[in-house]
Amino acid sequence: MPAQGPATVVDGDVARNRASESREGGLPIGARLEGGVEVVELLGQGSMGLVYRGHDRRLDRVVAIKAFNDERLERPNLRQQFELEARAMASLRHPNVIQVHSLGEYAGTPYFVMEFVDGMDLLTWLEQRGERAVAPDEMLGIMSPVCRGIHALHQAGAVHRDIKPSNILIGSGFRIVLADLGLARPLDDLFLGDRRAVAGTPAYMCPEMILGEDVPRELAPRVDVYALGVVAFELLTGERPVDGAAPLDILQAQVYEQPRVPSEVKPGLGPAFDHVLLQALQKKPAERIESAEALKRGLVEACRRRDADSDRVRVLLVDDDEEFREFVACLLREHLTPVEIDHAGSGQEALDRIKHQQPTVVMVDLHMPNMGGAELTAALRASEKTRHLPIVICTGVGGATDWRVLRLLGADGFLVKPADSEAIVSTIARFADVR
Repeated sequence: MPAQGPATVVDGDVARNRASESREGGLPIGARLEGGVEVVELLGQGSMGLVYRGHDRRLDRVVAIKAFNDERLERPNLRQQFELEARAMASLRHPNVIQVHSLGEYAGTPYFVMEFVDGMDLLTWLEQRGERAVAPDEMLGIMSPVCRGIHALHQAGAVHRDIKPSNILIGSGFRIVLADLGLARPLDDLFLGDRRAVAGTPAYMCPEMILGEDVPRELAPRVDVYALGVVAFELLTGERPVDGAAPLDILQAQVYEQPRVPSEVKPGLGPAFDHVLLQALQKKPAERIESAEALKRGLVEACRRRDADSDRVRVLLVDDDEEFREFVACLLREHLTPVEIDHAGSGQEALDRIKHQQPTVVMVDLHMPNMGGAELTAALRASEKTRHLPIVICTGVGGATDWRVLRLLGADGFLVKPADSEAIVSTIARFADVR
């Protein structure tokens, strides 16, 4: 069960800080609604409505009540949007979509009664952890039920259009629930109302929403696939695929900038997730992953591949002597299984390769053109991402003074050419933690 936050969250549209119960408008505390539901307390306020804790007296259960903001009652298109949210959420019953029980009106204020989820939203959960990224298996534990809920919504003939961490709720038993369908639309009428109005959260909006483009019914679910891809990217790397200093900058980046490669943002993640996430984030919906269900399968397969790859030892051999590199590569392939060997002829080339895929161990020559072993060691230790990467120096030139300097720079092991075969294998195996 997740730790409890400062306030109970029942809908992603609810403001984080508890709203004042003295606010005028909305539903009065103590009001009796249709079906024997009593308004108990105001929990929070969002852009579309006020959310209350309620008590279903007939069934003796806690419920949530979302009521339309009074000051917006004079705007018919917003009232219609509020009612569309209720209908979209009530159109299906799925364990990963918050359930709407009824729709009604009290003294001219429309409201709907829905399931009460006792927990917190994903954004709050991440903030309380103090870490912006989660492990791949944790990501899958969150994204799989979200994808299932979105796929069910699509099957019911609607799209969500506002998927983001604050609209993903974590309830007791780590139940994942999708909430706040305030921007949901039928597949056949994706951009209802003003087609040039940008509605949504910039960091999670796909290009076609930003540009106000018409989307054919068969491609409409891919609007949500894009947002799901952003959330998965953020969970795995701790960062977003595109970003900007202001909302307008983010909107422009979503349309014109290519997303960053996940394994480059977080090298320790490896390349397993690159393809599936970049496919989910394609600018053109026709080139994007076709469904939330397909995205879920892609994430599951990426996790499987990464688990398989995690047992593989990756050794980067950095030496301007190609024959020596080939000798060591053959030696390691014979004695360490499974092993993946990468080559670099200079320190600078090694840095470029490490940016794309971080090895398990680096074995580097001391003297090379274009950045030697000492400079490479210092560069790797200066980066947070490679600060603890094992580095083994192997050279035919150098003495005790060199070893002391290299040790101070952060080298972990030393081998002297012509190196003994057993010494090479045992040293690499030790620093790769191969037993």
